[in-house]
Amino acid sequence: MRMRASKKLVFASAGVLLAAVPVLAHHWFPVAGTDPPIEFSGKVTRVQWVNPHVHFYLDMKSPVDGKQENWEIELGSPSALTNRGWKREDVKEGQLLAIEGFVFKDGTKRAVARTVKLPDGRALLAGSHAGDEVTPVVGGKAKK
Repeated sequence: MRMRASKKLVFASAGVLLAAVPVLAHHWFPVAGTDPPIEFSGKVTRVQWVNPHVHFYLDMKSPVDGKQENWEIELGSPSALTNRGWKREDVKEGQLLAIEGFVFKDGTKRAVARTVKLPDGRALLAGSHAGDEVTPVVGGKAKK
């Protein structure tokens, strides 16, 4: 028995949509997208440079209530950071970092970084898809 073209299209479309669900779930951050980013800083206590996301842990004053706490800061993947100019050695335990990012709204001590200012003064995009606006560079000039 032959399937009609319309049924094939329906099944193919359903397959594509079902395949996309895990990707969407993985890249959903429980942060309020309409909130402006906040700035905070702290001392690095641990670095996890692993897939699927790089994580820093900072001793810092909570941007929520001002208490001294250890927070987990999520960034993009190692390859996304490398593509934005990061090196694995850029962040080490004991360094002070300045972060611009978004606090998770689930009450945990976690945030998604948008930019990270390193001790040497460089400010790098965090590759987290949380407000990263990368201007493509074509022929050595930024193109908007």
